[in-house]
Amino acid sequence: MKATELMIGNWVKFKVNKTPNTIESINFSGVCTLDKIGVVMVDGLKPIPLTEEWLIKFGFQDNTIRIGEMQIIFDEDYGSYYLGDEQEIGLNPDLEIKHVHQLQNLYFALTNEELTIKL
Repeated sequence: MKATELMIGNWVKFKVNKTPNTIESINFSGVCTLDKIGVVMVDGLKPIPLTEEWLIKFGFQDNTIRIGEMQIIFDEDYGSYYLGDEQEIGLNPDLEIKHVHQLQNLYFALTNEELTIKL
């Protein structure tokens, strides 16, 4: 992971204990402050795989996430989430969403609101 792909509020895992934490601060040299852990380097973090469990935590009801006319759909054939358009039949294979922080960043870009845990 690179510091440039992370935002404050993103969920990541600390490599050592694999506990999910949120990023509270980050600088361009790759130093992050994590909730409950303290200061770590970005190379000490792992992305969290996007799963149905995480979608439920964020308040989504199924494997399809609708954001305006855009939707993020789980493709069972590939086991991944992709960004699509309700007007189109196909999905964009270039916009695969594999990790929780990617969904959080995309959601923010499309809605200007943070995606937070609802439970």
